Amino acid sequence: GTQQSTRRQLADSQLSTRRPLSLLAINTVRDRFPLKQHVFFTMSRFTTRELAIIAIALEDEERSARNNSRRFWVHKMLKARRAEGEFWQIQRHLLDDEEKFYIYFHMNRYLFDYILSFIEKDITKKNTKFRQAITPIEKIAVTLR
Repeated sequence: GTQQSTRRQLADSQLSTRRPLSLLAINTVRDRFPLKQHVFFTMSRFTTRELAIIAIALEDEERSARNNSRRFWVHKMLKARRAEGEFWQIQRHLLDDEEKFYIYFHMNRYLFDYILSFIEKDITKKNTKFRQAITPIEKIAVTLR
């Protein structure tokens, strides 16, 4: 009885002195929880300070969830690079036309293959379960281009 009334008086005094913070806290908590009667009953039992702490914790949790959802190992655009990447699109046409190959890489196909065979072992990386490695032929093409 007396403890509850003391808590209520303290909450009321905090409401009057820190009204913007309490409204922000209550609205933030209200926005995060489903609209159910028992939630609002539970919220009324918290002090303004407790509601503010809950609101800050919920905002931090939401912010970290947003940041985590932005992180990715391979961008969606790059997942399809084997089929849609510039090199793989152009390579099909360049292999058929020696003149276009020379214009694109400033060397003939024989020299390109020779350079590839010479350094392929040194620039080859392993595929992992997380991503496909960039092939040596792609690396040389980008370097020469």
